[in-house]
Parts: sequence; structure tokens; C-alpha cells
Amino acid sequence: IMGHLGARYGARPVVAWSLVLMGFGYLLYAMSGTRWMLVAARVLMGWGAGNVSVLRYYASGATADKHRTHLMAKLSGAQSLGFVLGPGIGYALAVALKGRSYDVVASYVLHVDMYTAPGVFA
Repeated sequence: IMGHLGARYGARPVVAWSLVLMGFGYLLYAMSGTRWMLVAARVLMGWGAGNVSVLRYYASGATADKHRTHLMAKLSGAQSLGFVLGPGIGYALAVALKGRSYDVVASYVLHVDMYTAPGVFA
């Protein structure tokens, strides 16, 4: 879907809107009070994360042939690093907060516990 939108409207607006969508998803994830809100936030974040194909399309068009392979390798390496480190960081936060919760602003605005900590610190 994102690739089609990127080809139709251009890569920059699609990437910008997908980042806004991801940001809203992270905010909803951090402020969620129920598990259903967590699921809805993850759906928004997943839909916004579809920008990877559009980013690769934009990067391949914005670079010269000489530098394209190097840039694509860097993008793949950064994505792989996120796949490896992200779950470990989320697990460490969940273990550190197990059984404890904190109301950062107010209980209905920003509540941090083992479920919401990965979204708050993402």
C-alpha cells in the first residue's frame, strides 16, 4: 500500500505522513490504559512502519549509481540492528519495571509500566 502511495504522490509526503502516523501510534501506546488500546496502537505503528519500501525507493532515486549500493547496505544494516537490539531493549525495560508502575504526568495521561515502557522509550 505504501509503495503504491509513494509512486502516486511522491516519496516525501508518504514518508512524512507515515512518520506522523507512527508518532501518533507511539503516543497512543504510551498513554494506553487497556490492552485493546495497546493493540490499536501497534496496528497504527505497523501501518506507519510500511515506509521502509518508500524510503528505499527514495534513496535509490536520490543517490548516484556510484553510491547507491553503499547506501542500501547502510539502510539494511540499520534496519537489522533495530531488529536485533529493539526486542532486547524492550525486554530489559519490561523486566526492570515488572510489578511496578509510575504515573509520569497523571494516571490518565502518561502511565509507565512493563507494558507501556517500550512505547514510551522508543
